[in-house]
Parts: sequence; C-alpha cells; structure tokens
Amino acid sequence: MSVSASAENLSTETQSCDGGSMCLELALEGERLCKSGDCRAGVAFFQAAIRAGTDDMRTLSAIYSQLGNAYFYLCDYSRAMQYHKLDLSVARKMGDLMGEAKASGNLGNTLKVMGKFEEAIKCCKRHLEISRELQDELSEARALYNLGNVYHAQGKHLGRVGQNDPGHFPQEVRECLQQAVLYYEENLELTRRLGDRQAVGRACGNLGNTCYLLGDFVRAIRYHTERLQVARELGDKAAERRANSNLGNSHIFLGQFENAAEHYKRTLALAEELGDLGVEAQACYSLGNTYTLLREYRAAEEYHSRHLAAARALNDPVGEGRAAWALGNAHAALGNHEKALYYATEHYNISKQSGISKDQIFCYDIIASNTGHINGACVFLEQKFNRVVLIFACRHHIYELVLKGVFEAKISQVTNNSDIPLFKKFRDNWKNIDPKKIQSPSEMLSHLNVSENEKLLEFYRTELTKEIVRNNYRELIELSIIFLGRDTEKKYKIQPPGAMHQARWMARAIYSLKMSLLEAVDKTISKAALQKFCQHLWYLVDEGAVLSLFDDNVDQETKIKIVKNLSKENPPVYNKQYIPSKEDLCSLLYEKDINDFISNKSKTLFHRFKIDDSFPNDCFSSWPSNTSFLRVKEQMMTLRAVNDTAERAVKLMQDFHEKITVEEEQKQVLLRCVQEHGLIYPDCKKKTLKKIYKNWVRVHKYALEKLYFFGIIKNEPKLDGVASFNYGVPMATF
Repeated sequence: MSVSASAENLSTETQSCDGGSMCLELALEGERLCKSGDCRAGVAFFQAAIRAGTDDMRTLSAIYSQLGNAYFYLCDYSRAMQYHKLDLSVARKMGDLMGEAKASGNLGNTLKVMGKFEEAIKCCKRHLEISRELQDELSEARALYNLGNVYHAQGKHLGRVGQNDPGHFPQEVRECLQQAVLYYEENLELTRRLGDRQAVGRACGNLGNTCYLLGDFVRAIRYHTERLQVARELGDKAAERRANSNLGNSHIFLGQFENAAEHYKRTLALAEELGDLGVEAQACYSLGNTYTLLREYRAAEEYHSRHLAAARALNDPVGEGRAAWALGNAHAALGNHEKALYYATEHYNISKQSGISKDQIFCYDIIASNTGHINGACVFLEQKFNRVVLIFACRHHIYELVLKGVFEAKISQVTNNSDIPLFKKFRDNWKNIDPKKIQSPSEMLSHLNVSENEKLLEFYRTELTKEIVRNNYRELIELSIIFLGRDTEKKYKIQPPGAMHQARWMARAIYSLKMSLLEAVDKTISKAALQKFCQHLWYLVDEGAVLSLFDDNVDQETKIKIVKNLSKENPPVYNKQYIPSKEDLCSLLYEKDINDFISNKSKTLFHRFKIDDSFPNDCFSSWPSNTSFLRVKEQMMTLRAVNDTAERAVKLMQDFHEKITVEEEQKQVLLRCVQEHGLIYPDCKKKTLKKIYKNWVRVHKYALEKLYFFGIIKNEPKLDGVASFNYGVPMATF
C-alpha cells in the first residue's frame, strides 16, 4: 500500500559517504515494506537508517515524513506528530517550501485525529498558503480537502454530546460544518478542472455527508448522486455501496421511503457481492426500518430476521438486541402477539447477558391498558423483568390529551376521528373569513408579563433559524408568533386549513390556534387545559425531576438546590406519577420548584445506567469541563420521551378493526385470513401470481367460508367443484 499521498519519495542518488549509502539502503527497504503493507517492519528499517546517519538533509526529511506516515497508519499518533514536526523543521531549515507544505499537511491530518483542531487548522492553512504561492494546483487541492476534513471532524466532535438529528445541531457545530462545505466546494471545483475523477468522487461524498448533517437533504442527494456516478464510472464497488447507503439515509429524512428502500437494496446487493457481512447486516436493518415506515410489516419482518441472523454470525450482541426489538415491533403490528412477546423477551435476555441494561425506562401512551395498576402492560413487564422501571409518558400523547380535554369542555360531540366536524366546517368556510379579523387575543396575553412573552418569542425565533424538515412544525411556530401579537411586520402568512391525517396532536394544535385568532379568549378552555395538565405530571417524580440537572435552560441557583436535595431523606412518595392533592391545586403546586421533587431516591436514575454520580460533589462551575458530568449528560440526552411510531401503529390497527367489526372473535378470524393471504401472496408481481394462481380459488373459498361461519357475511359462499380447506379447528388457534 502507499503510505501517504504526501510522503516524500527517497532519492536513489549516490551518497557521499558509506554511512549515507547505508542509510539510504535501509530507508529504501523501509519504504518498500511500508508500501507492501508491513508498516511495523518498515518502521524498524527507518529507525535503523536514522541510526546509520546521513548528511543529506533531503533524505533525512523523506525518512522523517515516511516514519510519521507509518506511525499514523499504526495509530501511534503521538510519534507520528513527533516525526512530522521533525520533517517540518528540516524542510524550513533547507528553505524547501514544497517540503514545508507537505509536512504541514501531514502534521495537520495527525493533529486532527488527535482532536487538536485549532492547531490542525493552522497547519492546513499554511499548506494551502504555500501551495497557492507556488501555484501548485495538485497540492492546493489536497490542502483544501484536508481543511474540509478538519472542520468536518471538529463539527462532529463538538456535536457529540446529545443525540441530535441532522439539521438540529448547535450553532457552533453548524458553523464548523458550513466552513467544511466551503473548502470541499473549492476542492471539488479545482479537481474538476484538473480532471481527477477519483478526487471529484471523494469531494462529492464528503459534501453529501456534510450537507446531510446540516439538514440540507436535497443538496446531500445531489452530491451523493454524483458520487454514485463517479464510483460506477471507476468501477469502485465499495464507494458505490457507500453512496447508495448515504442516498438512502437522505431520502429517509425527506420522507421518500420508496426511494430509500431502493438504495438500501442496492447497498445490500453490493455488500453481498463484496462479502462484507457487517455492511450486509446494517443494510438489512435499514431496510427493515424503512419498510416499517412504509407500514409494510411483512417485508420489515423479513429484513429484520436477516439482520438478526447476520448479527449472530458476527457475534454482535448489540445488533442482535436491536434486531430482536425490531422483530417484536413488526410482529406486534402484524397481530402476531405471541411472536412479538417472544422477541421482546429475547431482546431482554440478550441485553441482560451482554450487560446492555437498556430496559430501564418505558416510554408509552398514557392509556389504561399501559398504566393500569393491576393489569397494565407496565405492571406485566415489571414482573417479567423482575424490577421497577421508570416511566416516560409520551409527551406528544400528553399534548393530545390536553387538546382532547379542551374539546370536551367546549364541543358537545367529541370524536376520535381525525375528521372533526368543527374543523371540517372551519376548513370549508375559510374562503369566507376576513383576514382583517385575525388578531392576537389581548385578554390572554395580559396574563403574561413582558419577560415571559420575550422568552417565548426568543424560543420561537431560535427554532425558525434551524432546519425544519416538516412544514407543519414551521407552521405551528409561525402561528404561535402571530398569537403572541409579535408579527408586526406581517412576515408570516396564515395558511388555509390543511389535512388532518398527519400527527393528530400537531394538526389539532394548528387548527385550534387558527380558530382562536378569530374569537375572544374563553376561560373555560384555560381551565380545562390546566386541569388536564395537572392530571399528567408524570415527570415531577424523584427520578424524572433530576434530569433537569442536564437542561441548559435551568438556572444555576435551581441546580445548586437540586444537588443539595439529593441527600434529602424521607422523600415524598409520588411512586410513578405526581398527582396533586386539592391543597396543591389551590396554592402549593404553584409555589413549588423543580428542586422540591428531588431526594436521595433521585440517584436511582444514575444507578439504573451504572454511571458515575460523583459530579454533584464537585463545584458547579467545574461541570462544563468535568468528564464525569459530560459523560452522564451525553447519556441522558439520548433518552427519548415520545412514542409516535407505536401510537400510529396502534391507531392503524384500531381503525382497521372498527371499520369491519366490533366482535372480538370476528376480529381474530379476519386477522387470520389476512395473515394466510399475506403468506400466499407476499407481493403483487406477475411471477408470484402466476406461480400460485392454482391455489387461489381454494384460499378464496376458505376465507369466504370463515367469514360466513362467523356471520361477517350474510350469504353462504358457493364455489362448486372446488375442494375446501378443513376449517374444523378449535377457536383457540385463531
């Protein structure tokens, strides 16, 4: 292998003395060994060459450069940095500008890997400066590429705390990534002019990845598509596989799931062709998740099963756990509850055996079947796992319950159907509404002091500066600004009422805000909303409240009080949910602060995840640089408190059931018929239909007989001359 594109080649010119000749011979052998891939043996020969000594500074510079690159590939970055610095020193002593440029570039790459980004940037900029001074476009292209890599790595390093989705990184991270884009684009323009197709492909790939992190998925797709074209042109299967995988990821965030599936399938085929089982497993997992988003659960189950088999072959317990959990969800969506429970138990056993203790928190919708004290799913799972778990009530479901409470207070005919009559009437009459009547509800805003109003406005405007993938989120924020009466410049237009098929709490919130802008404030609504919020204070318990230590919006004084209360004995008993008493609702609740819900029991959260809880003993001002605190914060920021996917899957099944029958036995028969049909017809391809057409009539008769037997259809099916399946099976099997 070639050690580095920037390494000095050793000259074979005759040395002036025997020592120099011996040095050169040893160095040439070291170079040969490194190029063949044996860097460790190469290092030994380079070290011997240095001991032999030479008066030729150029040879010495080349040896230092090669040694630095060899140590880099051996991941000994401290020694790599040491020898690249020696190379740089020799080049400067000789007045060799090109040598200085190459040494600066190599040193910059090494410092980047060591996390010393500011020093790396200085070295890479010096490389770029010299290259432009010497008008060496090849060296300039390399310097631009290295600078892009440093800023890209720095952005990813700064964004490592927390689990941020693409486009939702802090401003300092975005600035680094945007700087990386500028250098990558300059590099791309230059390499295109030089006709270096391989370098063009690399630049496009890095630009696609950086735009993806910035949330600019359209540009990411454009660059990854060009990367794919270059890879195919050069016959680079590995690069083609990476490009397809990256294209799939970008299409996912744009909601283009069919396109994503096609790219993931191509990724899988290339991984199989290359014999890369690890990538094959990853592609199967991505395909399973994509088909789940498409609600094609049978295909999702197939790919998650392949992922599970691959993870087992790789001896990857984390992959096994993910596959088992995904298979449980897929089977639950298909109505295969026994298999769903089996895979959920498998996930638990795998996590337990491998020391991955993730089943410490349940995040679910707040419905009786989940929260029931006797027969609730939470109680059952706690018994199964033999431990108490922490409850994370789905925040989106809480919002929906609040909106439902408001509807019940004001609307006589409340419906769970997405097509709410009042909203439908509002939508149909939108064309008759006078925009001049749209105004901020001054009576409600009079209860907000200036500070609260400004905080809300600052929050909304900050969110608008971020990349927002879904338009309904942007619309809700803009409506909130109009509601506060702060759209003085009339920048935001109120859109006509749209569809209700998206996330229900979001759609209802948007409709409600639009309607409230056309009428006076109703105190009944405020009372109903407040009452419903008080019924769902799930996070005001010992373990949940301590999470505020990692919230940047909580002030220093409150956090100091929280730390003080961590040693408090005899904590108040709130169990899994804080339910305010009448006295609390009258006054006490409004006088409480978050620290009032903290006790020594709050430390249980840290013990669940087996993490260091020593940071509260240190001075508060040292936390931002405290390794223990940063590690805990990183772990806590990955926790999610929404359960939208499961909610939509359950709603889909409920709607399907209610439209056909309300009888439980009939539901089970229908599900069995659907399952049988799906097994026989896994897809709608002509090849499949031709292959199994001969069985269709028998299956059809079997289904009709079942439906007739249980009274779902009234007329007895008659398909003369066709043998029937035996349906004399005990009801317990359905």
